[in-house]
Amino acid sequence: MTKRIYYGSTETTATVKIVEVGTDDRGHWVVTDQTIAHVKGGGAKADRGTIGAASFHDVVATNGRNSPVKHYLNESPNFEAGDSVNMMIDPEWRATQAAYHSGGHLIAAVVEQLEPSVQAVQGHHYPGEARVEFVGTLENDLAELQPSIERNLARAIKSDLLIEVVGDPQTDRKVQIGEFAPVPCGGIHCPSTSHLGEVTLRKIKTKGGKLRISYEVHPKSE
Repeated sequence: MTKRIYYGSTETTATVKIVEVGTDDRGHWVVTDQTIAHVKGGGAKADRGTIGAASFHDVVATNGRNSPVKHYLNESPNFEAGDSVNMMIDPEWRATQAAYHSGGHLIAAVVEQLEPSVQAVQGHHYPGEARVEFVGTLENDLAELQPSIERNLARAIKSDLLIEVVGDPQTDRKVQIGEFAPVPCGGIHCPSTSHLGEVTLRKIKTKGGKLRISYEVHPKSE
């Protein structure tokens, strides 16, 4: 098992111990006793960064939430099991992924407030192809719904709502935006909505009985 420090911390550097080093059809990987690197999943990309002198480009849980976590390296590792090394996260990459993840959550919260009969069921938060899907019956016409969503998104971003982890980070982790209802989530988020800068809706449509909203995030420059 790899302890996921990022569940309860936003630290981007940490000292970790190498548990296992190996290679598979995807390349070289390393498992550490704990990690600050967000794993791929929940519709979001994994963190990138370095472990010791090696860089990693993907982070994968081998068998669910409590399993060992493999960090896939860009080169052969120069360490072995038992070594203690420094782990660092690429801050720009993380900021972008966090903004898209938080943007998707905010869209879900706004739509569910405007349309109480629909519920977000899936999010895909990759830049360039981000979308949120909902099930339920719309009360408003799509042409009327889109501008309402955009106004409420802009208002929430301008209000700089706090985005925080509630519940036990390791066993009952939820993420809450302002006064919106908290939702279970194991991912990385922005500290507050102002960091999103602007969220624009690329497309809003119904398909296969679901409402799909595609979006882009234009994060605020730090």
